[in-house]
Amino acid sequence: FARFVAPTPAPGQVLTVSNPTIHAFVSSVPGQKLVVSVTGAANVTKEVTATSMCQEVNEVVSLANNGSYQVAVTTDVPVPISSEQECQGGAAAPREFFVAAPPSPPSGVKAAMDPAPAVNVSFAKNPEPDIVSYRVQRSVGAGAFQQVGEMPGTSFKDGPVPPGGPLRYQVLAVRKGKTPQETVVSAPSAAVIVGEPASTARRGSYSASGSSKPVFTGPPQPGAGGAATTEGAFDERLPYKPGEEAATTELGTDETSNSPHRSLAFVAGGLLALVTFLFLRCLRAEVGRQPFPG
Repeated sequence: FARFVAPTPAPGQVLTVSNPTIHAFVSSVPGQKLVVSVTGAANVTKEVTATSMCQEVNEVVSLANNGSYQVAVTTDVPVPISSEQECQGGAAAPREFFVAAPPSPPSGVKAAMDPAPAVNVSFAKNPEPDIVSYRVQRSVGAGAFQQVGEMPGTSFKDGPVPPGGPLRYQVLAVRKGKTPQETVVSAPSAAVIVGEPASTARRGSYSASGSSKPVFTGPPQPGAGGAATTEGAFDERLPYKPGEEAATTELGTDETSNSPHRSLAFVAGGLLALVTFLFLRCLRAEVGRQPFPG
């Protein structure tokens, strides 16, 4: 004889957690073995040894699968009427309830550009035993996520992918619901970002605009290996950013940068004059020693 009380699931209740608490008062005899059994989509039993004529049972059970369950408390020997009166309750029929807990978001999501152009998406397998599929969603640029595939495995090839900016991917897990015909979906995984494929990436342009300093007016480019930098950012390998003028200097127009050239020219000119002077002096001395023809 058992009397179920809260937080034991109510008859027909649908739980969104997979570890309900079974709480009951059971007519018993001290030393008697009580068995708490939960059967259905998964089977769990727990034993409790009674210490009073009205034993309180408060057990947390972990249910691996979603679906329909029945909970009951039984004893291994007949219970005397005195115990039933002590517990102030008659026999409680097995109680049915349902579990429809959502799966955890997929983890370990990776996305790599393929030269097709396509993107290979992979992720880790979920721990829930009743997963039925995974859904892959994609967004282009700053657009909203849209589903591009659903499959039972942990990898997916998306292609050909559209142009229009960096591509973001997220994955959702789908498991059985309270019945085999129903499903529940996880929250999305953390999004991963890849850049545009090389065949569809747009190129920037340079314009002088009446100045000797070029200005880059094109869109942001992907980083090394096709991996995109943060949205709207530019390749750190270049010495300028979109809309920023690249500093250039024409030779002969900057006093500071051209001063080494003038110094070198001055030294070279002095050395040349000195060599010329020494050569002429030696030549004169040589001519002075030569006898003139008589």
